[in-house]
Amino acid sequence: MNGIRSSATSTRYRMGQYDSFRDPDKVKYLRRKLLSDKLESQINVFKSLEKPELYQAISKLELYQKQVENLSELKDFLVNESRSGHIYFGNYAKLFDPKYKFDSRRGGGGRISNRYASDIINALLNYGYTVLAGEICKFVNGFGLDAYYGFYHRSHSGFQA
Repeated sequence: MNGIRSSATSTRYRMGQYDSFRDPDKVKYLRRKLLSDKLESQINVFKSLEKPELYQAISKLELYQKQVENLSELKDFLVNESRSGHIYFGNYAKLFDPKYKFDSRRGGGGRISNRYASDIINALLNYGYTVLAGEICKFVNGFGLDAYYGFYHRSHSGFQA
């Protein structure tokens, strides 16, 4: 829920947010920026570790990042994000001792899930992502924007886009 705001500025921000998300060109720009920056962050994490076993993953992620500029449909963005995520977390798993049984961002089943962690690393990632999402939501709401109305992932009731 979003509280009543006495500030005209926050109202203008929220109206601007809704107007921006109705503009297909702005939405494509935001999707490209978000996905490109996410991939850049993943690449930088692997580069900072200076581990030769991650060089191939870095190259693959860089290829996915280059493709972002040519994406136009939401489905294409989501496919790129999914495939690059498999590469990232498949290689991220190599950073942990096998005794933790972390091999991917899969839950208890065969599909990727952020629920029902099947190992301690996924449980910690789920917790960290939940805390981070709450902090981002507070920040977004603090500016008068609507964290439940998104341009990338579908809006759901009770879940921040």
